[in-house]
Amino acid sequence: MAKKSNIRRKNAQNPKGQTQGGKSKKTEKNGNPYFDDIHGSLLEVIDSLEKGKKLTCREVTFPEPPEEMSADKIIDLRENKLHLSQNLFALLLNVSPKTVQSWEQSLNTPSGAALRLLWMAQNKPEFFKSIISVEHKAGK
Repeated sequence: MAKKSNIRRKNAQNPKGQTQGGKSKKTEKNGNPYFDDIHGSLLEVIDSLEKGKKLTCREVTFPEPPEEMSADKIIDLRENKLHLSQNLFALLLNVSPKTVQSWEQSLNTPSGAALRLLWMAQNKPEFFKSIISVEHKAGK
């Protein structure tokens, strides 16, 4: 996003399509602000490539921080979506069984990385199921 605003700012400073070296590039105003913005950006890319500059364009979007998860939601996730005992759930999340018990008894609430993992498990339980290996052993 920051890159995009820099491009617009540079185009506003050079409305005639002039590059920093003073060369003039042919620009035609189309009347469509989207076209004009893209066209100006492409001219800037071409100029940068001609000068051998490295271009990096990224737009990264992160999800909002997860909302707190209640004891009932944690129990529902563990029992109904993942079908795990407290001990196995604790192993999966890399926390102690006591931690899981305290979450489920509302003595403590998950935060930080644990809350993000719970959020991921809530939204993508199939991923967590896919990393668990279950072997059925025949009894003697």
